[in-house]
Amino acid sequence: PNEGNIHAPEKILVCAPSNVAIDEIVRKLINNGIFDKDGNIIYPKFIRIGPNFHPSLKEYSLDYQVQQQATKENMNESDIKKIKQDLLNSAKIVCSTLSMAGSDVLLTLGAKFDTVVIDEASQAVELSTLIPLKYNCDRCILVGDPNQLAATVFSSTAMKYNYDQSF
Repeated sequence: PNEGNIHAPEKILVCAPSNVAIDEIVRKLINNGIFDKDGNIIYPKFIRIGPNFHPSLKEYSLDYQVQQQATKENMNESDIKKIKQDLLNSAKIVCSTLSMAGSDVLLTLGAKFDTVVIDEASQAVELSTLIPLKYNCDRCILVGDPNQLAATVFSSTAMKYNYDQSF
């Protein structure tokens, strides 16, 4: 019995501005799990999309898992797309940098997320923060401390037009 429109998330997209931040989230999912609605620790199935992950986290990468399955048989492009689709569909949590959230990997496979979590939100530029919101999530959770590091922008022209502003 959920109150109002509050319901447990079916599919979660967890994003952060950097690969280092996403790798840290993946490590926490591996080592600590998450709490369910009853306060019990669970270890949901998750996958990390995108390149530049720490080598110790390779087995959680979508590309690595696809490669492992594809090398078992001689597969064509359609088979590989199906493997990706199946892996993404079976994961409760998808971890991605903000920029990878807009990649073809999720777009062409028709990914849907009812919840988006953006970690280190104050360190991301506003436009990057908007990328994962294209999935029409029911809820978006921004995590970050605006009194810590600001968004990193090197261009003085971009800063002149407030591109360094966080969401």
